[in-house]
Amino acid sequence: MNWTKEQKRIIDLKNSNILVSAAAGSGKTAVMVERIISLIKSGEDIDRLLVVTFTKAAAAGMKQKIQKSLLNAYQNKDGNIKHLRKQLSLLNRSMITTIDSFCLDVVKKNFHLIDIDPNFRVGDKSELSILLQDSIDEVLEEEYEKINGNENFRKLVEGFTGNRGDDELSEIIQSTYRFILSFPDPFVWLSQSVDKLNIKGEELKNSSWLKEIKSYIMLLLDGAKGYINTALEICNEPKGPRLYLDTLKKDMAIVDNLVNLLNNNMEEFMEAVKGFKAPKAPPFKEKDNPDVDIEKQIEVGGSKNNNSLRAGYKSIIASIKELLPYDLDYDKYSLEINEMYGSIAALKDLIIKTDKIYKEKKHEKGKKSHGKGSKPSHEVYPCEEFQLLFIHPATCYQYVKPEEKCKLSRLICVTSNTANLNI
Repeated sequence: MNWTKEQKRIIDLKNSNILVSAAAGSGKTAVMVERIISLIKSGEDIDRLLVVTFTKAAAAGMKQKIQKSLLNAYQNKDGNIKHLRKQLSLLNRSMITTIDSFCLDVVKKNFHLIDIDPNFRVGDKSELSILLQDSIDEVLEEEYEKINGNENFRKLVEGFTGNRGDDELSEIIQSTYRFILSFPDPFVWLSQSVDKLNIKGEELKNSSWLKEIKSYIMLLLDGAKGYINTALEICNEPKGPRLYLDTLKKDMAIVDNLVNLLNNNMEEFMEAVKGFKAPKAPPFKEKDNPDVDIEKQIEVGGSKNNNSLRAGYKSIIASIKELLPYDLDYDKYSLEINEMYGSIAALKDLIIKTDKIYKEKKHEKGKKSHGKGSKPSHEVYPCEEFQLLFIHPATCYQYVKPEEKCKLSRLICVTSNTANLNI
């Protein structure tokens, strides 16, 4: 097969982590298979590779393609014949699988280290949903009985329940609980996030709240600069409207100044945005500019074109102006944020209690299914052979080698749009 320069680089690159991003149908799977075969030919054993996909069908397809490539290499004597024959025999025990199946395999092989019954089973989705909802209902019922003595819970109920019941609050508890489980330490993250609401005026100046706002505004300013840069490029093209060059340079200087102020002085930045006035472009007359392409002139700054590049950059600055508050009273805004603290702290407590009851219900269900001796557990701890760190189940898996004798030495993670090879 004829590989492109980029594909060949992916196949041949060694001793490096690789993130491959490509569109569907661009040949990611074929490249990954070829890379795996290349690693095998260089002496690796197939059972020392972890190849992770999202679906069982994709895993089966990947294994089939690897088998076909190994057979071709063996029949054509392309490589060490003895080693290739060994790989064909090891293929059935190789870890070419989904992330779910791999995690299940980790737990089954190391149940004694995490103190669970070896006969555990994966709960049915509908069954677990019922158990979780029952757990939430129990927690809410218990809290309602003492609502008069819990001001924070009362505020939470008033803010998130309707006249006909607490379905909204129940849904918030459930969705938040499921969301935080995507983090390595979900309840640590939850507590830290809630504590961010308990903030003072001075702390707000350097808080993640303000950093996030600044980051968003900076993104908008980058967009404004993009408009101006594109306009400058068009002006410098043949038949471009060069009469706008000086005006565009002034536009760029204004935006650069806003970027500098945003990084150094928020108060001055707000004043500059409020006082923003774009420089006036010189009037354009077709008869005085016979060498200018009219379409380019309209695209850059046509006075009657609301979609021109200059109009685009000015609309971005106007949107920033709308976004900003009238003044920058940190104490006032911190008090407004603090108003949410009690209610959200109550929500955190509900989620923690829900988690406790939910685990107890799963444990009880397990005992009924398997008899006495089952023990509840929701964490997989590092074992002697490997350690798996979950960042987010849908976006990132990181394989960590704790020591040289690690059984699985490489990770290949294949998704619909990216492939991550940790070598």
